[in-house]
Amino acid sequence: MKCPKCKATIDNDSKYCTYCGVLINKDNIEKKENITKEKLLDAFIGNNSEEIKEKSFSLPQVLLGTIYLLYRKMYLYALISIIIFIGSLFLSKYFILIIVIRNIVFAFYFNTIYYNHANNKVNDIMKMSIDDTSKEKLCKKKGGTSIIPIIIGFSSTLAIGVVLILVGAAVLITSDNNLLKNYISDKPELYNLKYTVPDKFQTTSFNDKYSKYYSYMDDDYNYCSFTISQNDFTSLYPTTEKFLKSSAVMTANETVSDVKKVTINNYEWQGLIITSQKDLKYIYATKKDDRYYSIDFTTDKEGQDPCLIYYKQVLNSLEFK
Repeated sequence: MKCPKCKATIDNDSKYCTYCGVLINKDNIEKKENITKEKLLDAFIGNNSEEIKEKSFSLPQVLLGTIYLLYRKMYLYALISIIIFIGSLFLSKYFILIIVIRNIVFAFYFNTIYYNHANNKVNDIMKMSIDDTSKEKLCKKKGGTSIIPIIIGFSSTLAIGVVLILVGAAVLITSDNNLLKNYISDKPELYNLKYTVPDKFQTTSFNDKYSKYYSYMDDDYNYCSFTISQNDFTSLYPTTEKFLKSSAVMTANETVSDVKKVTINNYEWQGLIITSQKDLKYIYATKKDDRYYSIDFTTDKEGQDPCLIYYKQVLNSLEFK
């Protein structure tokens, strides 16, 4: 056995240390600890240790995604998860689906990957020349859970978002002092529909692949505008007429005409007119290649609207590739 004071090796039946002379009290004798690997694994894993060791599917990973990876200090996998998230932003149509698939795939493999990670770390700690108590403390420090990475992650994301907003605002302001005139270059077509945009009409930066809005104000402050749109959800509207009527959003003081067929550049369209106290809103729509196309504009009821000549120019230019 070892002397509790000088740590010298002495006989097991000694009453005094033959080196320093201290009285040997059996309660003070240093006992050899024999901590098991299983106990160190439990210390490393921390919360839900048994569930991670026994189950192959991780429900928290499905529900929390990257947050749970940060919580478990799995930084490399958290980075991969974030990269997938950023990549999915460029496929906005499938963004939610990609995130759900990511979380489910990670959930099926997380417990296995994390257990192997914990097992390797514990093996390295067991090889260290330290006492068992220190090994257990080190396991808890290296493993376990922490909300600090989550706080840092959210703070960093928020900071980056604020910086991007400020940079974007600065670019917009410096490029044009009037944000309402922040126009972008435009190709006059929407999928298979081609058309002509009258001179001086411009499209705004708010346009997307579903709708394009064009406008122009002349020297007399006459404001002209028209919208060309497309809709992929043809299953919701079995006929062009039903689609057209669904687009005719009216107020209590407006009336809508019957739907009439119109031929534009040898292609059949359907149109209707919404009448208000002062204006007439025209909406035309057609179906091509399992997609609805529509165009709408508004004129005054007197028929002297200076914008009308531009609208007729656009209508007469509508043509499919």
